[in-house]
Amino acid sequence: MELLDSKTLRSEGAKAGLIFGTLSGGYIFLSQWLSGMGQAAGIVNLILEVAKIAGLIVLMRHYMLSLKTVYDGVDRGQVFRFGLYTAFYSAMITAACAYIAYAYVFPEAVAETMDVLRQSFGKMMDSNTLRSLELVENKFPLYAFFSNGIWCLLYGTVLSFILSRTLPEGTMTEEEEEEEDDEQ
Repeated sequence: MELLDSKTLRSEGAKAGLIFGTLSGGYIFLSQWLSGMGQAAGIVNLILEVAKIAGLIVLMRHYMLSLKTVYDGVDRGQVFRFGLYTAFYSAMITAACAYIAYAYVFPEAVAETMDVLRQSFGKMMDSNTLRSLELVENKFPLYAFFSNGIWCLLYGTVLSFILSRTLPEGTMTEEEEEEEDDEQ
């Protein structure tokens, strides 16, 4: 086994972030594609969202445990930094996917949503509010980029903090951990 230096930590975080970002970005495209399929798509979308969140938690835990088993002397601080790097790279990929989805692949979804807002609340809106709604519609891909990026970064940071504190100290493999849990 080898020691974990900061360059390797960033590299491992980038690899994990690529996987996490691809999964989250793929979910954005899939959910937009499903939204055009009717009412049953809402239930399928909810199930996929829950599966995505649970899957990402399990996957992050797996990556953190494997980091501790592959490298010697990995402490909780390094595991947390690994999670931060993973969250950062994942957030950038997910944000880029959101921008591409709303700017190029599904721009009609944004227009349809804004039309529904205008029809539903148009009588209550004055001309300034309607003009603001138009500005939001034009800048929506940019708003989606920043909001998805910030959300993924915050979520990944909190998840990394929690998981890095709950993982066992030392270099236990998952099998050893399961055996220890079974004995208790």
